[in-house]
Amino acid sequence: MFGLLLFFVALFASITSITVLYRRKPYKTLTPEKPRIVFFPKYLASYQRDDADVEHTITQLGFSRDPLTGLYRRGLVRSGLTTKSVKLTISVDREKKEIAVYSTFFGILLDNGDLWQVTHDIVNGLEPQPD
Repeated sequence: MFGLLLFFVALFASITSITVLYRRKPYKTLTPEKPRIVFFPKYLASYQRDDADVEHTITQLGFSRDPLTGLYRRGLVRSGLTTKSVKLTISVDREKKEIAVYSTFFGILLDNGDLWQVTHDIVNGLEPQPD
């Protein structure tokens, strides 16, 4: 019984530590090439496209806009243990033409390029899928 309690305390402490570290780390600038692994990923990127096009891409990726905060959120997307299965938030600054993509619920320890891809797709638009 004590071992189980100790396990849950350690698990809670680990999740809390990762979340605190994630929130304190600065945003990373979107790089031109997809990285293999990024620790504590959250991206800040500038875009040149029209605001309406950016918003359309965001909704195509499964995000919906919260009318109270203006933030775009996506719930869980079931696809395994990747960044695609994490709740994400997108903040759009239309004056600076800048987006921030991050997790608000738990911190993300590492990314294998999925979060980079979401950010890249928002900034550059989705590439047409071959038929």
